[in-house]
Amino acid sequence: MKQRLLSITMFTLLMGLWLGCQDKKETVPSSNTSENTVVTINQPVDDQLMASTEETTGVEEYIDPDNPTIYPNTFRFAHHMIMLGEFHAGELTDKIAQKQWIGLVKESSDTYSLVPIRPKTKLVYDVVLDNEGETTATSVSVDGEEVVFMIEDELVISKDIVTVATIPTIIYPGETIKFNYRGKNYSLHAEGEKEQPYTYENEEGIIQTGYTITKYNLYLKVQGQDDKITLLMLDRLEDATPTIEFAGDLNDDGIIDLLINTTYNYNMYRPTLYLSKVNGDRTDIVPVAAITSLGC
Repeated sequence: MKQRLLSITMFTLLMGLWLGCQDKKETVPSSNTSENTVVTINQPVDDQLMASTEETTGVEEYIDPDNPTIYPNTFRFAHHMIMLGEFHAGELTDKIAQKQWIGLVKESSDTYSLVPIRPKTKLVYDVVLDNEGETTATSVSVDGEEVVFMIEDELVISKDIVTVATIPTIIYPGETIKFNYRGKNYSLHAEGEKEQPYTYENEEGIIQTGYTITKYNLYLKVQGQDDKITLLMLDRLEDATPTIEFAGDLNDDGIIDLLINTTYNYNMYRPTLYLSKVNGDRTDIVPVAAITSLGC
């Protein structure tokens, strides 16, 4: 009965956000152009990285019965991740003050560090959902640092310098990006379906070409391994573009780790942290934490 009531609450939340944001939805050119899809066998997320239903605090498991995410096959992670900003009720763990956090801090344009962080939280007015006088949203802030994300300190360790891999933010279906990081070669490859190209102006004022993606799979190939690692499989996207938010070594094993926005909806931001895991001669990159945020 409790889960049923929670499902109704989360459905109401999604509908409220959807209705409040319809006027802001952008339109883009479209056609029926598509790419072939590569099918691979996906390993389930490590049981040690999953949480029980009672520990799940995000809205992901309840709001969308037609969730098009095939992989990661769960977002019930045993560890929490938080970010700066304002979040609707239920999108964050309610134990922020009781946990120890390590933050990825941007020191300069290409320099980062991992340092202990004490985030501050405050209940604030939710401009989408609250009535006058209500304060159901949570604001997360820190003092004087540009923090990319914060993760529980069991997963990463503090260090002064985190070297960054220079790769594109967006990898469209049909594209392969090869890069070298700390002496090891990698390639990121995307498959799926995309529509006719359109042009847009980026933050630097440069005109670029983009595509509306309607189906998306992202894979990582590691030097010396025959098979590829599945990072993301989305059977459907709704005016959304998955992006690579960060690439670098976060757990100090010399192997690439990734922060990917695994969104499938224009009204969703779902940064997902992938950390490397070495078993003998094999390297895997597995999802370990995520946060789902909805809103305009």
